[in-house]
Amino acid sequence: MDKDNQNTPDPIQENLPEDVNKILDQLTEEQRRVLMGTMVAMEQRMYSGPLPPAEEIEAYERTCPGAADRIITMTEKSLDHRIANEKLIVSEETKQSSRGQIFGFILALFFGIIALVLGLYGHEILAGIIASGDIVSLAVIFVLNKVPELRKGGNNELENLEEK
Repeated sequence: MDKDNQNTPDPIQENLPEDVNKILDQLTEEQRRVLMGTMVAMEQRMYSGPLPPAEEIEAYERTCPGAADRIITMTEKSLDHRIANEKLIVSEETKQSSRGQIFGFILALFFGIIALVLGLYGHEILAGIIASGDIVSLAVIFVLNKVPELRKGGNNELENLEEK
């Protein structure tokens, strides 16, 4: 090390108590780097949830008065937004399901009438095929409670998501 580097204070050392600095001065540069890396890794804190821990909120408040209130307000607004979105999603899914049932009923009725008319006009085989397809389709959808998916060589999106 040259003299210029020795006169420049290390920002990490400035933030440590004096007794730690004395210990660090006794170590070689390599030992100091390893120790400081370990100390920094041990200082890393993680939390999950909408709010930081109380100690961090207090630190924010000391640094910037009013920050704690702003953090809590921001969290409340975020929660309100999430609840509103979830309500909207549930409402739209219910409407979509209702529309699907109505359109399904209309289509089943339409193909039933077509099969009936074809049968009355002497096309019994075609009427039977359409009526059978109509009945089987309805039975599959209502029994399985979903629309059957076609598999093309394992390119099913649900299977791909489940594998991840």
